[in-house]
Amino acid sequence: MSWLKTRIPPPVWLLASGFLIWLVAWQFPGQNLHFVGQTLLSALLGAVGIAVELTSVGVFLKRKTTVNPLSPNKAKVFINQGLYRYSRNPMYLGVSMLLLAWIIFLGAVLGLVILAGFMFVLTELQIKPEEKALEAKFGEVYRTYRKKVRRWI
Repeated sequence: MSWLKTRIPPPVWLLASGFLIWLVAWQFPGQNLHFVGQTLLSALLGAVGIAVELTSVGVFLKRKTTVNPLSPNKAKVFINQGLYRYSRNPMYLGVSMLLLAWIIFLGAVLGLVILAGFMFVLTELQIKPEEKALEAKFGEVYRTYRKKVRRWI
């Protein structure tokens, strides 16, 4: 799988995972869970996920550095402010929250397995290569940051 590292952009993984969650919900309707407030909870979680995503991207744009996940070595500045004080990967956390909102909306309990797979794939094929690139570029500053701030939350 090493040839896949940083080759497929996270939005593609997101869309593929979202489709798989929908497919599981459609193919196994007996496993779906429905409860009062489900749509509201899904909408709130989705809104938080979008806010996390946009806020995180905004920090990168404000600091005029790349948001391209396929080229982490092109980072111009090290970001450790905003949500990056609490998570090394708030953009990925935001899209994971969107998938969780989709799972809740559909009631697709089995979709949690797909979400876990999505997070595993992002960690192995995107985040770990990004971490290596950032360590190579920013050295001890990044190593210190990595010790203080968790990868996800």
